Amino acid sequence: MAEQLLRAAGAVEVASAGLIGDEMDGFAVAALAELGLPGPPHPPRALDELKLGDFDIVIALSDDAEVVARSARGDSVERWQVPDPSGTEGNREQRMDAYRAVRDLLARKIRRRFGGETT
Repeated sequence: MAEQLLRAAGAVEVASAGLIGDEMDGFAVAALAELGLPGPPHPPRALDELKLGDFDIVIALSDDAEVVARSARGDSVERWQVPDPSGTEGNREQRMDAYRAVRDLLARKIRRRFGGETT
């Protein structure tokens, strides 16, 4: 979600990755669609697929990602405290609410850090 929100803000060039590559998260795609944003243009990549040295800054959304990124990037890593909505239990609407909350939190953090509109 962060990648697409940053793309919408138009503030920076962006690429995203996780600790491991994975499949598209349908709830994340649905949460973005509610704002008229497309889903990610590719399945989530693994962090080791990116050359971290090519980026001015790395924003880590988990403690584990921060450790990996800092080992490659040093001080040019920011850690944003963002919950992982994928473990949310309940019905579809309860799970969507968790994704919406994370989407909106990310949008606020992006506006504060980079400016621009995210929706």
